[in-house]
Amino acid sequence: MGLYQLIMPVTAVCYAIGIAGPEVCVSRFGAAYAASGEHLRARHTAVFCFGISMILCVICTVLSYMGADIIAGYIFHNPLVSPLIRISVFSVPFACVHCLVCAYYIGKERTIIPAVSQVFEQAVRLIAVYIVVQIAYSEGREITAAVGAIGLVCGEIAAALLCATIVLIGRRKNIRKNGRPDIEVKQIIKTSLPVSLNRLALHGMQSLEAALIPLMLTVYGYSTERSVSIFGIITGMAMPVILFPSTLTGSVAQMLLPSVAKEQDSSSKLIKSSRMALAFSLIFGFVCIIGYTTAGAGITAYVFNEPDLVGYIRIMAWLCPFIFINTTYKSMLHALGQAGRVLINSMLSELINIICIVFLIPRMGIYAYLLGLLASQVANSAMSISSFSKTVSRITLHKPPQS
Repeated sequence: MGLYQLIMPVTAVCYAIGIAGPEVCVSRFGAAYAASGEHLRARHTAVFCFGISMILCVICTVLSYMGADIIAGYIFHNPLVSPLIRISVFSVPFACVHCLVCAYYIGKERTIIPAVSQVFEQAVRLIAVYIVVQIAYSEGREITAAVGAIGLVCGEIAAALLCATIVLIGRRKNIRKNGRPDIEVKQIIKTSLPVSLNRLALHGMQSLEAALIPLMLTVYGYSTERSVSIFGIITGMAMPVILFPSTLTGSVAQMLLPSVAKEQDSSSKLIKSSRMALAFSLIFGFVCIIGYTTAGAGITAYVFNEPDLVGYIRIMAWLCPFIFINTTYKSMLHALGQAGRVLINSMLSELINIICIVFLIPRMGIYAYLLGLLASQVANSAMSISSFSKTVSRITLHKPPQS
């Protein structure tokens, strides 16, 4: 589990470079054009963004595949990560198709297609892992972290094929709606570049974080194997459980982006949307805290057969409301074109986390990392809310008086 989690930052960096910016552009401009009835323009913008995204994704895939040994040796200090990187990076071009098609339909506020594709992806991933495990058992082979990487690739391929089929069927129905492309290239670059840099910087720091945690745990006194094991328990077992409710808040955040993009000239509507998002995040977050600190921690430990998870889950449960606030407010800030502010907030919060990893883990162990996570999420939430409030205030000040 620890080895599998070490490859996640690599694919995340590839996603940040190739997908993050174009994905936000497709949703944001698609929503704005749809609101003004310019559906053809929205489609042309989506096609342009897809072309740029696919080129970047292919480049990232090739470079990551060729440099897998360097990444494994010099960044993660573990040669066993190299073959996992070479498998997992093949998911990136297919994720490009999946993510941008979903972003296009989210911009049009047609959520059924993204929802179905995500469920389909996860189902295929689980089935693929099960089949590979059964084959390995029947042939007497050892079950390794490569199983998870294979499942990742199979899930993205299946979701991409499904999304491509949906797009082709929709294109046939609208085959006569052709016209000259009208694409705001400068606006797309201006919007996508800060988002991509934001995600790249964030995932770059998370990659550093992933490399530092096992290293600092060895300084604390654990063996290399035990350090990687603890890292896998936290990031591969505890964190997915804590993040599970965020699938709901993530969906809310995705829908907020096109909604806020349409309402960006109305400060009163923006304030109303932000208050609803904040109330929802806090209420749902505290419900999750109660659930995780009572029965949830014990159930998780029983399911994973890992007693240490009880203590980890009870501490990490307090992350929930702040994770939800960050997810929703970042989406709203992106819709308002404040990707640069999101970048600054994310970098500062990650810096807090890395400081805790470097200076506190050697003294306190893994619990220092959990406390650092909580401190960074609290700081990010406060900065996100403050940034949104300042942006809305500027909109109000620059709004022309009504006659």
